[in-house]
Amino acid sequence: MGNRGIKLKTRGIASVVLLAASLAVLTSCGDGDARDEPIRKTEFLLDTVCSVTVFSRDDEDCAAEALALCADYERRLSRTVADSEVSKINGAGGAETTVSDETAALLERALYYGAVSEGKFDVTIGGVSALWDFSSDTEDRAAPNPSDIEAALPSVGFENIELSGNRVRLKDPATRLDLGGIAKGFIADKMAEYLTEQGVESALIDLGGNIVTVGEKQGGAPWKVGIRNPLPASEGAEAIIGSVEVTGTVSVGTSGTYERFFVQDGTRYHHILDPATGFPARTDLAGITAVTEKSVDGEGITTMCVILGSDRARVYLEQNDIPAVLVKTDGTVITTGDVNYEPVSVSKDGDHDGNQ
Repeated sequence: MGNRGIKLKTRGIASVVLLAASLAVLTSCGDGDARDEPIRKTEFLLDTVCSVTVFSRDDEDCAAEALALCADYERRLSRTVADSEVSKINGAGGAETTVSDETAALLERALYYGAVSEGKFDVTIGGVSALWDFSSDTEDRAAPNPSDIEAALPSVGFENIELSGNRVRLKDPATRLDLGGIAKGFIADKMAEYLTEQGVESALIDLGGNIVTVGEKQGGAPWKVGIRNPLPASEGAEAIIGSVEVTGTVSVGTSGTYERFFVQDGTRYHHILDPATGFPARTDLAGITAVTEKSVDGEGITTMCVILGSDRARVYLEQNDIPAVLVKTDGTVITTGDVNYEPVSVSKDGDHDGNQ
């Protein structure tokens, strides 16, 4: 799993993006009781640009307070904040720690995806992910010494998490949690719940490319979310390969190997780490976008699927009827479930028609 510990994701934008061109499509208001101009609040949180756009209510406080809620959860769940709940668990030396209901619920979901993925998704990778630097802008970033990774790997294993109600214990004192592969989705869900409780009927949450639509788009049209081309940029390449349409309150989540990376001696190192090796996952998936009811599930599923690779990911997605768009490293696009995907253009060989 990736080194996405809050610094949750990245300064780069994820597969599902609100580029300037697509932003207008996503947030344009229809007729009716919508404001003349939507209320949009933006802050740099979770090591990325986060925004909340409210269309249906003339109250700037709702958008601002949703972002304040995001900041509060960041302080609670970040492994890099000294007094966060995650830091307290990591620093307890194997002793039991009492956490909030929310943190316990997130850990329970993380354990679920650890089991479903047979350990490919694993939030106990913190000791390994701390060795990597995918967030800074320095030019001298380098892969860790393999011996350091080898030394950290024995502490990785989601089975090391002992969770009983609000009590958490790491059975191996050397184990370190990094919730960055799932926490941002959890936070987006909490923000959506808050907006709904406040009576907001139409809003859009964008946490660095993880999108949650809240309610119905003004005017009755579906929400349209653009999917960024996850392949390396080349001359004439489309920035957006297509879009998905959704209605109601849903999550459009994404993971990709292009989100954070660096190149050292001609080798490209991306941020999604394989818990079995401690190195970037060797995968034939460049990016995956999934439509789910909850964003926490979308983030867990997409991270897991990138590591699994296209064949195993497709089996899982189809068995669970999860709408998704998978982009392979050779440019092939695969769709699953009843995802309403529209490519920017349809190639002659059908690579982008989803009928794989």
